[in-house]
This record gives sequence, structure tokens and C-alpha cells, in this order.
Amino acid sequence: MKSKLKYRLVLALLAMLPGCDLELTGGSNPGDDQPEFQTEILAVLIEPDPVVAGDTATFTCIIRDSLDTRFRFRCFLEGSSPVTTNTNQLHWKAPVEPGDYNHIVEARKDGPGDWPSKLFKVMVIRK
Repeated sequence: MKSKLKYRLVLALLAMLPGCDLELTGGSNPGDDQPEFQTEILAVLIEPDPVVAGDTATFTCIIRDSLDTRFRFRCFLEGSSPVTTNTNQLHWKAPVEPGDYNHIVEARKDGPGDWPSKLFKVMVIRK
């Protein structure tokens, strides 16, 4: 709040200078065009962990605003197309080939701003 007051005071002083044609129209303040803070992804829970090859795992994305139902989630699963959902859970069928698989989850509300993201690794093992 103090920075906005200082900004307006400086503008008013500049407008009073001789020869200054500064028009005070109530435009935006510095920082007003910043995208809305979306959220922070705290963790991605994997159940079961590790996952048996060919079985299904559930990924649960834990965000700071977990009670806000306006969030959408987008997952980039290694070897698949991106998946967007309105819930924080996604079921994933593990490939038959064991190994470590890297995935990315993103979360955000509608509107401008970045999609905060988190990389997570899933270990797929043989039975």
C-alpha cells in the first residue's frame, strides 16, 4: 500500500512541474498488470508407490488452496498426450516396461496467469 501512495505522490509532484504535460488519468499502478497468484503445488502423492508394471496408480495433486474447487489440473505423462481434469486425482495405467517415468502436473484457476507446475517421478517395477 505504501508503494502505491508513493507512486501517486510522485506523479502529483511531477504534474506540478513547469512544462510537464503529464496527464493524471488514474491509469494503472506498477504491478497492477501482474497475473493473479494461482497456487503452489505442495506435493504429488502416488498410490501405490512403486507401481507394478501394467497396474494402475493414482496421482493426487496437493495444492495450497485445496478447498478451492475452481482449480483445473493438467498432467503431462511421459509417453502420453496431456490430460486436463477438474479434480486433483488422476489414474494412470503403468507401462509394462519397468523403469522411472517422469511426469509433470500443473494447477490453476481460469483467467490469466501461469500454470504452477511440479515434476514428479514414478517408479514402475516387475511383479
